[in-house]
Amino acid sequence: MQKNIDQVKIKVEDEVLEVHADSINVFFDTYIPGKYFHKKAILKLEPVLIYNSDSIYMTPFLLAGEKVDLEANKINAKQVIPYITGATVPYKEKLRYEPGMESSMLYILSSYKIDSKYDELDQCICDVKKDKLSDGLIATSQTVQPTDNLSIAGSFAPERLVAKGTIYYECDKYVLKPGMTESKDFKLPFVISPVLDLIKKEGFQVEGMTLHSQASPDGPLQRNEFLAKNRNSVSYDYMINTLKTMNFQQVYDTNFYKRGQTYEDWEGLKELISKSELSIKEDILKIIASELPLDEKEANIKKLGNWKDITTTIMPKLRKTEISLTAKTIIRDLDVLRQLYAQGKLDQFYNKQEVLYLAYNTDDITKQEELYNYFTTKYPEDELVGKNNLAMIAIRKGDYDKALDILTPLNKKYPNQKEILQNAGVCYRFKGQYDTALYLYDLAAKAGANVKNNKAIVYIKKGEYDMAIQTFEENRYDYNKSLAYVLKKDYPKAKDVIDKVDNKTAQDFYLRAIIGARMKDVDLMTTSLTRAIKLDPSIRERAKVDREFRNYWDKPEFQNALR
Repeated sequence: MQKNIDQVKIKVEDEVLEVHADSINVFFDTYIPGKYFHKKAILKLEPVLIYNSDSIYMTPFLLAGEKVDLEANKINAKQVIPYITGATVPYKEKLRYEPGMESSMLYILSSYKIDSKYDELDQCICDVKKDKLSDGLIATSQTVQPTDNLSIAGSFAPERLVAKGTIYYECDKYVLKPGMTESKDFKLPFVISPVLDLIKKEGFQVEGMTLHSQASPDGPLQRNEFLAKNRNSVSYDYMINTLKTMNFQQVYDTNFYKRGQTYEDWEGLKELISKSELSIKEDILKIIASELPLDEKEANIKKLGNWKDITTTIMPKLRKTEISLTAKTIIRDLDVLRQLYAQGKLDQFYNKQEVLYLAYNTDDITKQEELYNYFTTKYPEDELVGKNNLAMIAIRKGDYDKALDILTPLNKKYPNQKEILQNAGVCYRFKGQYDTALYLYDLAAKAGANVKNNKAIVYIKKGEYDMAIQTFEENRYDYNKSLAYVLKKDYPKAKDVIDKVDNKTAQDFYLRAIIGARMKDVDLMTTSLTRAIKLDPSIRERAKVDREFRNYWDKPEFQNALR
């Protein structure tokens, strides 16, 4: 057997191995010709991957002649080789990719023995040969760009507030008497302090005031409409004069006051009756809901009894003017906020929107972290926003465990929040726990997040290129989508996608060069390499050893492109 060992042929699928889904698939076929394999021989084939100073020995397999006593020799032969016909034996093994394997070489070590009286296989082993099966490794699949979308929480859009106040009036009156709010026989005082407090509040811009005045639905309709209209005018004068004494200049703006409605308040009566403990309230509610004229409704309610209770406990609450003051948060210019931050005056920020606004428009990740820490301390009621965004900072720093330490308890406290779920998914993607990442992305999608790009990236990392392509948004054109087509070996489509990328980077042009090499389009390869090197000169050395270009290393066109 040793004399004619060259008759044993080992054929690999490609002279260069390629990484897919973080793994290297090693495939080869061992061809044993007929009338060659000794009937008592045992042949051991052991693949080994050598890179740098490391060697990875893969699972060996044994081939046995047809007269070998397998049981006696305690050999689990992969296949018995018939002497007359010979055989072709496939081999398949998967290795985990490690950075640095790009320059690796795959060898197969062959040794054999003739089955004899010896018990131990190694006692009569003859080393036959060491064959190189492949030279180098293509790791283009590992160049996925980190374009995973993170989800920032919180909004710095102006927040609108509405402060409400109420001025009550006596029965059949529309005047405000001095000391009315303190009268012992008038049980419903003014409630306008929320309105005045909002005007005094720093960091808010008042937009306008609206007054709605009502009369209780007892007495003639025409009289009640007159009362409501005049109560509105009196309340307006009172509020305007009050605001003037506060030196509130917006009262002089013609757009400040927005005239509201004046009416007899049957809806208010319906609401108060429904909340009352009156024994006849269901009968009253039926009358209110009827199509009767308003004066007839009042007359029919009086017939039910309890009218005195209604006029003393319910009707006074309907003789009023309701005041609504609207305001929005002030968000100052970034230059102002940056100056305050530089001076260490975070406490002079008007509101949480200003903190978020500055953080969003800050490129310095350390400053962002400081701002979100301040936000979390200053506004504990919004811890979801502050902590989620701190986790996002940890992700950007590559500290995925720290990010998960923040997000995991936050998710328990605030379940089904798209920002938390999406960011946790990104963490697990970078930790290589792809199924967990996909699970979290699906939950985030149900909560309203757009995670198509993130899911597509995971599918590329899993080696599921068709799923990645289906998941990317149709009108998305970027490196990763083109890469998915490259790995699927659909090079024309890959080129179409990368050509549509705006503001191409060095990495984009480098991938375009790989597409050219795989399509055997020398012009596409060389022009793209030249552009890539111009943007990033370090690419020159990378291309010299990248097995994607192995067929062009000694070509003048390639060497010129590297200059």
